[in-house]
Amino acid sequence: MRRILFIRDEKAPFESVQLLQDMFYDALSDRFDLTVKSAGSVSKSEYNGLLKSHQAIVGTDMNLFKARKSFNLRVPVVLPSYGLGTRGLLQIWEWRELLQKGDAFICPSTADLASILVHIRDKQLNFCHLPYPVPDFYFQNKDSDISKAEIFSRFGIDHQSQSSWLMYSGRINQQKNIHLSLRVVKALVEMNHSVGLLIVGQEDRSGFPELGWDNTGYEEELKNLIEDLQIQDRVHFLGLVDRQTMHDLYHCVDLHLTLSTFRTEDFGFTSVEAMACGLPTVGTAWGGFWDTIKEGITGYRVPVHMTSMGFRVDWRAAVSRIIKILTNPDLRSYLEMSCKIYSRSQFTSRLFKDRFEEAIIRIIENQDNLDGSLDIQSMVDEPTLDFFQDLDTGHKGSGSLLDARKNLYANKKSKRVNDFFTEYSRSQPIVLSRDFQIYSPLPLRIEGNQTTILDRNWPGRITLQKSELEILNVISHNVKTLTDLAKSLNLTLDEVIGLIQPMFEKGLLIPLQDTQI
Repeated sequence: MRRILFIRDEKAPFESVQLLQDMFYDALSDRFDLTVKSAGSVSKSEYNGLLKSHQAIVGTDMNLFKARKSFNLRVPVVLPSYGLGTRGLLQIWEWRELLQKGDAFICPSTADLASILVHIRDKQLNFCHLPYPVPDFYFQNKDSDISKAEIFSRFGIDHQSQSSWLMYSGRINQQKNIHLSLRVVKALVEMNHSVGLLIVGQEDRSGFPELGWDNTGYEEELKNLIEDLQIQDRVHFLGLVDRQTMHDLYHCVDLHLTLSTFRTEDFGFTSVEAMACGLPTVGTAWGGFWDTIKEGITGYRVPVHMTSMGFRVDWRAAVSRIIKILTNPDLRSYLEMSCKIYSRSQFTSRLFKDRFEEAIIRIIENQDNLDGSLDIQSMVDEPTLDFFQDLDTGHKGSGSLLDARKNLYANKKSKRVNDFFTEYSRSQPIVLSRDFQIYSPLPLRIEGNQTTILDRNWPGRITLQKSELEILNVISHNVKTLTDLAKSLNLTLDEVIGLIQPMFEKGLLIPLQDTQI
């Protein structure tokens, strides 16, 4: 039996990372002779002996890398990516002096894999697509003795107060765009749909350090927005719940909703948990959701547009997709069945163990043919190398890698950041037509010819041209077709298209790509 050394990070900041480490441990201990160590607790000399007695390492520790290099040992290291693709392959660059040919990264989604392989030219490193599992517990049927009324009453909610219930589950974080989910609820209410939203989870501190902000106070902002939108009776914060309660809730609501554009959304555990319980998801066409939300099978995806001012989620398309499910009982029944079938064919622990074992064996066998330090110059394409070199220059100049990253994102020294995120959204060029509908996806504050984009994720301030100001005043918060807009402005259709195209690029407007609204 092959011997594997597993390095746990006991200080991992996210609960999801701890969960993944538990999954790795379970899979490895079931198939290999496993030794477990904690990162930061093993000296370089101790690692020398461990490296000589094991055939592969899963996990990271700086002393491990240093020992391998100092003692010139050829043992492959397998690293979980944790959203590697959208961070601009920063791990590869930061560890370029310590990584060896034949080391491997685990990518849980095809989006992560694609964002890497677009920019990597040869096979010095291994990149393995390995979808994560969800705990087998979620594949169990609901306890028939527990009613929906009883489950809702635990939180002081009358389940009959609304005809349909949506649920968001996960971290209460601004990159999850829960504020857009609230606008979805408001739009549904304005269209006379009796819906409520359950928000399950708690606020965390994880922000976007490259852009200089954290997540503090986000839940309070959501509660203020709920009051502004006058949907206090529709939205309920449930806080953290145990696994059994989460399982019960998935079986009691009508739809799972997630509009996340989290920068490392490389899988999406909650959408797969929901799927295992037969609950479809309406979620963003982003990162791991491309794999887990299968269009018309496990739910529906909502477009995400890349703009020069950040991401823009077509949240009104989410409204249309939700209505499609809630008003069609036959479709809802079909999605429930197909969610269960698909999740059992892709995301069980047994499948994960089989795939992980195959990947580890393949990495060990390939190591016989690959050794030595990385040749980063030949490994990446020229724009990516420029990105790395800009990063290195910024690091040396600022004395802080965090400052260097922030400069690259905020000052756009390199277009490469957008390139990585584009792989996550797979956004396509917009081809406009006469009946195309458009709207402003975010609140804007217009003062004179200055517009402030009120988006905590991607805030911005733009000087408007006169024509742009006129268009925004006409559209306001409504949806308009290009034909209606042309009539309002007394312009030809071609003139309107010419005016609004730059507004798409700035993120002031986006197209509504579903005309059911």
